[in-house]
Amino acid sequence: MAKRDKEDPTILPNGKQKNKEVVLSEQLFMQYESDSLQQDWADQAMSDDEFRNGQQWTREQQLDLEQRGQAAIVHNVIYPKVEMAKSILTTNDPRFVATAAEDSDVNLAHLATMLLEHTWVQSRGKDVLKQAIDDYYVKGRGILYAYYDPEAGNGNGEVLIKDLETLRVFCDPHAKDRYWRDAEHVIVRQLM
Repeated sequence: MAKRDKEDPTILPNGKQKNKEVVLSEQLFMQYESDSLQQDWADQAMSDDEFRNGQQWTREQQLDLEQRGQAAIVHNVIYPKVEMAKSILTTNDPRFVATAAEDSDVNLAHLATMLLEHTWVQSRGKDVLKQAIDDYYVKGRGILYAYYDPEAGNGNGEVLIKDLETLRVFCDPHAKDRYWRDAEHVIVRQLM
């Protein structure tokens, strides 16, 4: 066993060495979380969410209005617009179509189409998509996440889709692609 060093973050309290992937994840998380663009976006996203939910006056503005004998009335036009966009975009389930590359792939393409539709239904895709659309319209990014759940499907395991709270997702600050396709890492923080 390695000796515990208070300065060494790679040593666990029991004296054992941390897994190198855990150490890398922790280092990347600290780097991505402290990135100024990420912090600016997170602050703005929280402010936008509060604004959409009716907190549209600052404390100073409310006091100023009260001193004038006026009420700080909120006429929220954003909330109904976001709800309308969600309902329009999720009225119907999407259609999935896999196309065969050659004649021998027709059955495989049909199977892929059925699997995608099954995954959408099992994941309650409309509800998941509604939350991602809400996050996109209000916070600037909506994230859908495909994952394998070994307990789903009566213990047989299934691939499912869920939305992620955008403030828990940290992307490589050097990524240039708007969909993060060129990101070296994307970290999802999960408090347990």
